[in-house]
Amino acid sequence: MKITLFLLFLASMVYHTGKPFNIKDENIAIVLKHGAKKKVVVPVKNAGEMPLIIYDVISMCGCTVARAPKLPIKKNETQPIVLEVNSSNRAVGKGQVFITVIANTPNKYSKIVLNLEVVK
Repeated sequence: MKITLFLLFLASMVYHTGKPFNIKDENIAIVLKHGAKKKVVVPVKNAGEMPLIIYDVISMCGCTVARAPKLPIKKNETQPIVLEVNSSNRAVGKGQVFITVIANTPNKYSKIVLNLEVVK
């Protein structure tokens, strides 16, 4: 919790890119067999003038591990956000996984929604 608050504070103190990057509330549909794993790659392009810094990518579910680019994304460059979904501990059926992206953009927060269906 302290780390999250620190990152939010830090994000508010750093300059922004002037234009948002191109993740606009992405919705991604995934169908997985129960017990299967899947890697989802979400490309992020910096459409701003300054380097885009992704401070954190936070998954609201323990079934998904999110990895952000470690280095700033230069102007007009594209880097991936990698999401690794593991359906082992999920019940069979439909559900959603919410991922929050914190970056040095004017709105600071973007979201990715995984519409996940786990089948037998």
